Amino acid sequence: MKKRLLCLIILLYSIASFGQYTTPVEIAKYKQLAEKGNLAAMGYLADMYARGEETVPIDCPLALKYYNMAVAKGDSSCMVNLGNLYLFGNCVPLDYNKAEELYLMASKKGNTLAYFALGMMNEVGMGRTANYEKALEWYFKTAELGKGEFREEGYTSNGGYIIFELLAYAKGLLYKYDSTNKFQRIDLNKTFDAFKKAAEKGNKYAMLAISDALLNGAITSPDTIRGMEWLLKSANSGNVIAMYELGIMSYEKGNYPGPHDNVKAAKWFLKAAENGYVNAMTHIATLYYYGRGIKQDYIKAIEWYEKAAAKGNPLSMNNLGLMYMTGEGVKQDYTKAVMWLQKAVDLNYSNSMVYLGIAYEKGTGVETDYKKAMDLYLKAAEMGNEAAMDGIGHLYEAGKGVPQDYAKAAHWYAKMHH
Repeated sequence: MKKRLLCLIILLYSIASFGQYTTPVEIAKYKQLAEKGNLAAMGYLADMYARGEETVPIDCPLALKYYNMAVAKGDSSCMVNLGNLYLFGNCVPLDYNKAEELYLMASKKGNTLAYFALGMMNEVGMGRTANYEKALEWYFKTAELGKGEFREEGYTSNGGYIIFELLAYAKGLLYKYDSTNKFQRIDLNKTFDAFKKAAEKGNKYAMLAISDALLNGAITSPDTIRGMEWLLKSANSGNVIAMYELGIMSYEKGNYPGPHDNVKAAKWFLKAAENGYVNAMTHIATLYYYGRGIKQDYIKAIEWYEKAAAKGNPLSMNNLGLMYMTGEGVKQDYTKAVMWLQKAVDLNYSNSMVYLGIAYEKGTGVETDYKKAMDLYLKAAEMGNEAAMDGIGHLYEAGKGVPQDYAKAAHWYAKMHH
């Protein structure tokens, strides 16, 4: 039962969700893009053929074809999904070794799901003897990457508790199966004690878990002093997430314990960035740009934004686009501005959709195109971006690219406040 549940967890956790119906025209378009090397198209087709749709039957040879094409080009998500096929014996013979090989390839690219899968294989004993120490090690790595993802999505208020529960589950102490195969919650204090022992032995991830538990009051009322002590220990042991957390605590006045101190924030962000943590790269770039806690340096700001952008960070792409668009801190270059904004748009960053929409509306760096502007505004508005709603309202009010319609303009303006 446990093995089956864990397999379902990773299956549901890794397969991308998209519409249940793809038209023949869309499929043909995706195939053209895939043959031209588009990774997103390869992944879409591979997932579609692997699971089937209402009008598209499962086609294992095509699924494998597109997964292997994407894997050959280094796509970590397809490595994980192809690994899942081998793990479950879907479309291919069951092969734990091949699954592990693909997960390891994806883990080297920093794929969180790959870390989780490797932890699961070791915990459950899939193709090997169960090894809880190795499982815990992989789960810790999952949590290290996941912490940044929780913050990026805005879950700063409870991110610490989420991580503590994830790590507790990894250790097998937060939940267990009873005689009826149902989950039963057990004593969090035992979990805390287990992580404290690991932390005292020098495990930098356990130190972070203990810190989060203390700062967020996962066990008792929040304990700022002890929580900060463990956070510092974790950072000084080389944990980049802890370094980043210390930067956040110093930078975001009023949200965390301790005084607002941009100098300390810059110190920790820079240290985490130099150790490869993407979110920290974006933060230190911003501090260099504004000269907060560190001497203003536009060149270094661009360098760090570019490093983060190279790792797929859309916020950094957006900020590079704005710098080149305005010419602030860099020679104005509309071509580069549009290029960076488009890269962020391709990653579904809604603010960049708005900025690029404005560029098309005003003809800045591109030919004026009200339809493209409207399409970008609508896409961002669907994601809840109020600036995009304002842009749509403005186009209707001014009759740009659409028939002038004050009622529709008022409708979109009103949506901004709901």
